[in-house]
Amino acid sequence: MFASEVWAAMTQARIRRPDAPLPYAIVVVERHSSTEPDPDALRGCAKPLLDALQPASKRHPYGLGLIANDDARSIALTVLHVPCKRLVTLTRLTITAGSPPTAAGGVASP
Repeated sequence: MFASEVWAAMTQARIRRPDAPLPYAIVVVERHSSTEPDPDALRGCAKPLLDALQPASKRHPYGLGLIANDDARSIALTVLHVPCKRLVTLTRLTITAGSPPTAAGGVASP
């Protein structure tokens, strides 16, 4: 379900699928809704979306191959609640190529 919605949004925005998944990505999920979910529900709502962004596999049969993996070595994930009116709910997804953190906790230079 999420894969087809992401693919449709990419097609409409004329965004091409990358030739290879991003080895490290900064992923921001904005959940626009009228009521704020509790913190674990907010973060949990991103899991099916992250599954759809990974390469197609037995575990992710509808994977789009935008990100290499959804572990901490492959993405920096931020999930936000954005208050809105009840009839204006949406989910906004932003994926940006990035550099993984260095061992000291900083970000490696490109």
